[in-house]
Amino acid sequence: MKRLIKKITVYMLIAAMSITGITVYKTSDVSATTTNKIKYKDFLKANGKVLKNNYGQGDTVYLRGTNAGGYMLQEFWLTPTDYTANVTDQTDLINTLTNRFGSDAAKTLINTYESNYWKESDFDTCASLGINCIRLPIWYRNFVDENNNWYSNAFDRVDWFVEQAGKRGIYVIIDMHGAYGSQNGSDHSGVDGGNDKKGASEFFFGSNAASNQEKYYQMWEKIAEHYNSNPVVAGYDLLNEPYNEYRYNSGYSDDQLHSWLWNIYDNAYKRIRAKDPTHVIIMEATWEPTDLPNPDTYGWENVMYEYHNYLYDDYENANGQQIANMQKRINNINSANYNVPSYMGEFSYFNSPSTWEQGLKLLNDSGLNWTNWTYKCVSTYGNWGLVNQSVSSVNAESDSYDTILAKWSNVGSGYLNTSLTNVFKKYTPGVISSSEPECMNEGSYYLGCTDNIVTAVNSGNSPLSANKSSYSSTDDVLEVINNGNGTISLKSKANGKYVCAVIDENNQLLARSNNISLWEQFEPVHVTGNQYALRSIANGKYVKADFDDSSDKGQLKAVSDNIGGAWECFNFYSAGEVTTDAPTAAPTEKATENDTSGITISDDVKVEGFQISNILEGLRTVSSVEPSINGKNVVEFGNIYAVDVDSVSDDDMYVGVENKFVAAVNSTSNGITDRQFSKSDTATNYVMTMTDNGKTVPALTQSYKIRAYAKLSDGTYLYSKVAKFSIFNVAKTLYDNSKMNTNAGHEYLYDNILKVVDSNYKKVDYDWSVIVVK
Repeated sequence: MKRLIKKITVYMLIAAMSITGITVYKTSDVSATTTNKIKYKDFLKANGKVLKNNYGQGDTVYLRGTNAGGYMLQEFWLTPTDYTANVTDQTDLINTLTNRFGSDAAKTLINTYESNYWKESDFDTCASLGINCIRLPIWYRNFVDENNNWYSNAFDRVDWFVEQAGKRGIYVIIDMHGAYGSQNGSDHSGVDGGNDKKGASEFFFGSNAASNQEKYYQMWEKIAEHYNSNPVVAGYDLLNEPYNEYRYNSGYSDDQLHSWLWNIYDNAYKRIRAKDPTHVIIMEATWEPTDLPNPDTYGWENVMYEYHNYLYDDYENANGQQIANMQKRINNINSANYNVPSYMGEFSYFNSPSTWEQGLKLLNDSGLNWTNWTYKCVSTYGNWGLVNQSVSSVNAESDSYDTILAKWSNVGSGYLNTSLTNVFKKYTPGVISSSEPECMNEGSYYLGCTDNIVTAVNSGNSPLSANKSSYSSTDDVLEVINNGNGTISLKSKANGKYVCAVIDENNQLLARSNNISLWEQFEPVHVTGNQYALRSIANGKYVKADFDDSSDKGQLKAVSDNIGGAWECFNFYSAGEVTTDAPTAAPTEKATENDTSGITISDDVKVEGFQISNILEGLRTVSSVEPSINGKNVVEFGNIYAVDVDSVSDDDMYVGVENKFVAAVNSTSNGITDRQFSKSDTATNYVMTMTDNGKTVPALTQSYKIRAYAKLSDGTYLYSKVAKFSIFNVAKTLYDNSKMNTNAGHEYLYDNILKVVDSNYKKVDYDWSVIVVK
């Protein structure tokens, strides 16, 4: 370890050499857990008739956006695929391709279509239009084969979609557009029954209905388990347009249709809730509010009711019926007066831009969430899509394999339908723009509550309790782990286990977990000085030292709806201290170079991100500092590097520390760049490159720490928060996302870093499109 730190050489390079054209990967982007712009505080829950963030306790959020129709489930009228004699729906399409070319080739073609229909640039377009929600239609065959065997990569495409949307501040609604057996016998379910759509609805009718419904519940269980706690997912849309075209001529009474549907909704609700207690569950009416029950009848909570609205009779709105029809639907929603948020999940005002203007204003004024149908369509259908396409269509029965492959490789190409988008973006709210969540410095602490010290009772085998009069042993020590998403976890020194909020018992805090998942994450809410409240992410409740519990006095439980008083407030003391007298400042603060009790953190000093230079063969750090802070000029600035070993804590990373694993390096004018990587227009941005650090597996995977510093004119020092990195992790993120500005740089990462660490590392082609200025 000593050799590694001594071989850190830092070069301060001029801007032309070091920065131009090279992507900076933000420090928050290096870890997969922190890629999303939507943070855990943006998690939506229903609160009465509105959606609110912060698990239903924050600000009201209106979802207003679009559908990703035609993407993972084709409807040939809106996609560049021909209706033919034997191909009228997605099931026909897959069967025909399989019969003609074989199963593997068919899968390759479908994958080519989906990979090219929706790209990262489409998320950018959505963000530019102010969209904050995309409803993602899926069907069961996206996850399983014809024999109901789950694909090994079943969630890859939806995961990618959710991740890319979240990075841009856009929520995703997962919409079961096509269920096992088909819930409506229409092409948009994957099965088109032609003139007998009810007969083709084997989700509801026929000898296979019960089996199809059970497989549907099981699929929702897997989806819910997979996306449990993901804040980008706004909700689960249980079933698209059940009964659909035969709703009013099925031969069954309203009561019978309602009974079947509502029981399915109730079963799905219960099965999902067993896997995911927090996401909004969305239930659709076909077509009126009377097709949905009062949610209190079933005890449904945290649900949203969805409606669709289309009127074809007055397509051009010549008689004003488009607006009148939507107003009627809204009036019916208001008359039903269900205490749930309302969502217009699909609608179109068709041709007239002025009608769109009136109609979108009507939806906004009525307080509805909405997503239009749809984002993209062939140009023939104009205002059905925000983006129009003029690309060659595929004939699955007659086109050769190579022809289909070539056409579907270009299937996503399109252009903005400006006659619609110019109106549309006036009524969208803009993407979610969360402030970075407040968090704490890592380190070892003991916690005080009122006059008591928190301890892991019985060496961690019993719940944490604030029942000691003084700090005295490792049973009292908790290591704070910063999870990188604004939450922390607590690791007990008593037994090396992570503290868990045991939600399925009494919400007590118990050091019992080997790994960090949802129940081990807490939001630190700063109260004053070194005092914080802790909010459990698992149930949204604040941790309280329950001194009213006579049998377990002072036991910590995640049970409070708010910070009601001292029992929800905890002082974090450095574990090196043995006095219970509360310090006047947080234990990580440091006022001057010679004061080693802590360091002063300032938001005006930041580590902005990492690069890798294939020319210098080194890892580059981009940092920033304001020219003056607190009315004092900055006279020196630079970075502090450390090898991430047990003997180095964040508190050891300050100028002047005597630690063989820590090095402070000041910047020079040669390291200053004109490129502005910080959010501040006034900050100075500078770069440093760490070279000659070895090319062995231990060197490339070694974890390092870095923080930026600034010396003020009065001699005091200010510091950034600490960032962690390894050369391998930075290279992996840059490589997998094609973030290098040249193919040579892309290849350098693979040959000199990734392949060295992992000889089986999957090689990816360089994507030139990422450097095209849009």
